[in-house]
Amino acid sequence: MAKKLLATLLAAVMALSAAAIPAFAAGKLGDVDNDGEITSGDARLALRASVQLESLTPEMQQRADIDKNGEVESSDARMILRASVRLEDLSRFDHTHEVAAWTPVDGDPESHSGVCAVCGETVTEKHTVATRIVKESTCTEPGEAEEYCSVCGYVIDTVEVPAAHKFVPVEGTEIPATCTENGSREVQCSVCGEKDTETIPAAHKPGPDATCTVPQTCTVCGETLSPMLGHVYVKNAAITVTKGIRCERCGEIGLPGFNDLVNVLKKENHVYSGFTYADATFDSKLDGTLKSLEGDLSEMMTPDMEDGLGYSSLERRIPVTDDFNLVGSDNVSELTEEDNVTIKLEQVSGVDFLASLPDAYEDPNGREIDLTGLKQTQLGNVFKVTVSFPEEHYGNGADNAKESAIAHLDSSASMITSMMSFDLLGGAAEEDDILSQILKFTGGATSNLEVVYYFDSLMNAPIAAVYDSDVLLEMKITMFQDDEEKGKIIITNVIAGSGTIKVDYMTKSYFFFDDYFNF
Repeated sequence: MAKKLLATLLAAVMALSAAAIPAFAAGKLGDVDNDGEITSGDARLALRASVQLESLTPEMQQRADIDKNGEVESSDARMILRASVRLEDLSRFDHTHEVAAWTPVDGDPESHSGVCAVCGETVTEKHTVATRIVKESTCTEPGEAEEYCSVCGYVIDTVEVPAAHKFVPVEGTEIPATCTENGSREVQCSVCGEKDTETIPAAHKPGPDATCTVPQTCTVCGETLSPMLGHVYVKNAAITVTKGIRCERCGEIGLPGFNDLVNVLKKENHVYSGFTYADATFDSKLDGTLKSLEGDLSEMMTPDMEDGLGYSSLERRIPVTDDFNLVGSDNVSELTEEDNVTIKLEQVSGVDFLASLPDAYEDPNGREIDLTGLKQTQLGNVFKVTVSFPEEHYGNGADNAKESAIAHLDSSASMITSMMSFDLLGGAAEEDDILSQILKFTGGATSNLEVVYYFDSLMNAPIAAVYDSDVLLEMKITMFQDDEEKGKIIITNVIAGSGTIKVDYMTKSYFFFDDYFNF
């Protein structure tokens, strides 16, 4: 049935679409294309829109929705078609209701209703709430007010108006407030004359809004009212040795390249405290007569490690240890992009960093230093800059092995050299020339270094630094047979013992800058 009706209407529209029939009323309603008259073309647009064959603008849809139900339907198209041939007056749908008398709706305290004088429809609307004073309050007696509908007069609620004086300031009695202290002034009621004292609240006078690097402060006393915002960086942003990254908020270089970042340690007189963990492990696989020397080798090649050892060949190109305190020292970071260091940048929790520290450590004098107080320091988010240096290899033979060991193990070289009155590392003293032929050494050392710097994420100021180094010495020893014949030592090609020695020297140093920590 619906399809048949739609087909009939569409046929009628097509038959009439060739000629524009003047509308009985050229009102806005029904004039879908807004050409000033209601025609069969308007009906055709409405009919196509009702079956989703036409897309109307919101304004066109409003003119096509005759019954104002929010949708354009075939019934709307039918009424527009009838209006185009003067069989329908659409003005009855296009008017503002005129109600002479509104009355409250029984059972609905929020609404009133009335009959439209134009179309006869009963119209219901919500109350328009207003307030009126029924009884004025005085300085000591409360008054009364009503909430009512300004359209129908219905009284919605009655409320009390508190008694209140009408105070005005008394001239010459004001004590101004400051940024931190309340002020006061005397006031007097203009009606009854009663007096009172009024507090003037303390208040700062805010300066410009906080930026990435500047907090908002009071223009009077200078107190910080809002902290600096801090820079905002693209996720996974990275710095290089020389290149920094820009802040997304302000566009400035928020975090400089590694050299400039680290060299702030040199530009200011930063005092630091710290401690070093150091350890050496000895591992050997020796046989024959050489096995009997294992204990002496272990004792001599794992010296007292309380001061740690050198780091790497690049240590002279970055500020380390005592250099932090040397303002203007030549020892600043001079790395280049060709040095092949790996730099990792992270924003981490200061709480997590402090939690990673030991509760105590033993200093070189044997005193136990308690760090539990230091671990309570309040730190927000910090920059963690991890610099991994390329692994370095030294030595490939007896001479190089000796040079490598002395270069990296300088704190123990003298003890090793004096062991058993000859140079254990292959370069015997002249008086022990024979012994140097008995022991042959080959091997080398491998050095690894990773340095982690922690910086305040707002100020780029140094918080702490951790140097983690490892020097692995690997040597092969061959001992040849010696025989005495009539007071003369004869070196043979007979191997009396052989094997390998590995010594792993590990050093981890912590430095804490006194701007943030106080031991």
